[in-house]
Amino acid sequence: MTTLKQVARRAGVSPATASLVLNGRARELKISDPAARRVLKAARKLGYRANYHARTLSLGRSFTLGLAMGADPEGGLLHRFWSAVAAGVDAAARQNDNDLLLIGPRPGELVLERGIRCLQEKRVDALIAVGALYESIPDSLLDLELPIVFVEASEPGPHPTVNMDPAPGIVEAVEHLARLGHRRVLWLGKQAERGIRLPERAEAFRAAVKAAGMEGREHFVRTESGYDPRVERLIGREREALAGCLPFPEGTTAIICFNDLMGLALYSLLAEHGLRVARDVSVIGFDDLHASRAVPPMTTISHVLPQMGREAVALALSVVDGDRSPEEMCGVVEVVPSRLVMRESTASAPDVSSK
Repeated sequence: MTTLKQVARRAGVSPATASLVLNGRARELKISDPAARRVLKAARKLGYRANYHARTLSLGRSFTLGLAMGADPEGGLLHRFWSAVAAGVDAAARQNDNDLLLIGPRPGELVLERGIRCLQEKRVDALIAVGALYESIPDSLLDLELPIVFVEASEPGPHPTVNMDPAPGIVEAVEHLARLGHRRVLWLGKQAERGIRLPERAEAFRAAVKAAGMEGREHFVRTESGYDPRVERLIGREREALAGCLPFPEGTTAIICFNDLMGLALYSLLAEHGLRVARDVSVIGFDDLHASRAVPPMTTISHVLPQMGREAVALALSVVDGDRSPEEMCGVVEVVPSRLVMRESTASAPDVSSK
């Protein structure tokens, strides 16, 4: 096995200098570019591989980021929402020479508790978690020294957060429909026990149709709660909830749905009533988790989950690398704008003047 001393000898530098270069600290400690290039070239030629444990001990870093994830009833972690977030986190971690550890729950230990334990044990340098994993902020999360970043926190907290702004995508969707000649648009939202789910989406819809000079209508449905990994069952729940809102208000030519699942359920109901997606009624979803698999492929407002994952990594590494202190990051919120992804479920408005 090639040793660090052999690399240093071949590069004509000290073992300490070779170690600093191979640990990515050449620029920080002002090692000359020619010397750094010689070390990297020697390491490649000799096939040198640094000892992971020695490296982490000397630098106090694991070069690993943790991603706390919810699990479905069968224990699967990479499912729909989670997989999209994980894709962005993984890509950004690799681009910054870090590995990714997926952290799920264990019997008797919540996923956030396990993630925090991994932080405290130095198994990961920072933890990224989705805010939906907690309903209120646990006491353990009040420690500002813990490098934790949330994606879509359910409530403001002391740690930095990456949130999605639904308004830009909704505005794009409404303007797209306006260009196609639609004048009466329906928002299909979700009703919760204590009011409207994610009311900011409905508010953005109202503002967008008003700005476009269109007539906006709203209908809110309540679906059975509870997680189910089978997409067809979830679509079935949405379909049952939507069945009671047909027929739609007179003159409706376009519908924007709370999420893609509702859009897929709407596809089925429209077909049952002899209406064709796009030709008779334009349909737009929200999330972009299932829309591309619809027939026809569904125009949707993207949740931009991969980008949110990448932004979370940037925030986490800014603390880990010492660019910003935990105190400076307290309460920081990065907002990623949603965007419209156009496919085939929208078309020019039909002539409804005779209907």
